Amino acid sequence: MKKLLLIGILLVASNTIFSQCSESTDAYKNLGSAVNLSAEINCSGGDVVLNLVGSNGSGSITFDQNLTFNSFDVTFQNGNKPAQFIIPAGITIHITNDFTFGGQPDKDKFLVVEGTLIIGGTLDFGDLQFEIDGNGTIDAKDIIGAGDITCAAADGGTGTCPLVTSETCEDATNDFCTTSVMPIVLTYFGAEALLHEVKLTWITASEENNDYYTIEKSSNGVDFLELAEVDGAGNSLEVLNYRLLDKSPFQGVSYYRLKQTDYDGTNETFKVVAAEFYGDVEPMKITQHFGSNELNISNNFDEENTAYIYDMMGRSQKIGALQAGNNKVILNRTGLPSKIYVLKVVNALGKVLATQKFVMQ
Repeated sequence: MKKLLLIGILLVASNTIFSQCSESTDAYKNLGSAVNLSAEINCSGGDVVLNLVGSNGSGSITFDQNLTFNSFDVTFQNGNKPAQFIIPAGITIHITNDFTFGGQPDKDKFLVVEGTLIIGGTLDFGDLQFEIDGNGTIDAKDIIGAGDITCAAADGGTGTCPLVTSETCEDATNDFCTTSVMPIVLTYFGAEALLHEVKLTWITASEENNDYYTIEKSSNGVDFLELAEVDGAGNSLEVLNYRLLDKSPFQGVSYYRLKQTDYDGTNETFKVVAAEFYGDVEPMKITQHFGSNELNISNNFDEENTAYIYDMMGRSQKIGALQAGNNKVILNRTGLPSKIYVLKVVNALGKVLATQKFVMQ
């Protein structure tokens, strides 16, 4: 399976030249200690050239939003000029063709990957002395010039080393590259409880030889049953969004697991997510009497519970005991104006049994 790498890239530069993809001339910038790429370059979908990158101190260029480029070229200044690039967690950078580094080969070049870097062509380090850090994913077709790459975790250090995947990798010194094939780059998988069902959503940044997905569900997080199969996209370099509705979730917590299968039958299982579902519980009927501080609740609960009243900003306003059988909670309504609130019933274990909006009269 192909491993993933997220790269956080920090870059500091003085006298740095940015070649805009829509312009034939360079725009010179004296970068500060921290720069967001989107503030300097408006070149989505095009070719970007950064010349004479470097600084006399520490600084960074951060890829601060999801972006797609045709190609990305970086040339460093002469001398030992620090340069740091950052791709934060949750950010996906997609370069359709090549990501190339060149210029002065001395050390103090850093690539920090906490997000996802996808390169459709070649990642060329140009035999520069790079240190790679982060918990992210780099996925390139080919990697060259990696002989002087260091990775703190791979070299016995205490730092983290991203997962790096490619079809071919020129890497003579360490275990920086992994050349097995992973069929998908999964950037999100989550479950959300709705009124009558649970919505499952997953997002992929790329897919390779991806046949289908299997979604499994469980009431205890241990014993899973198949819920559905969803066709994969086969091969794709686009961001793809998938959605599935579980129309019969368990009452309480439902656990969900996503599994992906290749055309050759190889599969990978991803992390488990959960959603709390109480949407099909019989609605509570809340009765109020003018001049009284009592709220009468019609739903029957077989145990003593606690009732909470929240305003629409989620701030707790009142708390009262809800006795089993008599369906009544007595709350002092003093100071609560006539507006919309949420009543939530919670048992002794902290499990939410029911929630309902109502208007305080």
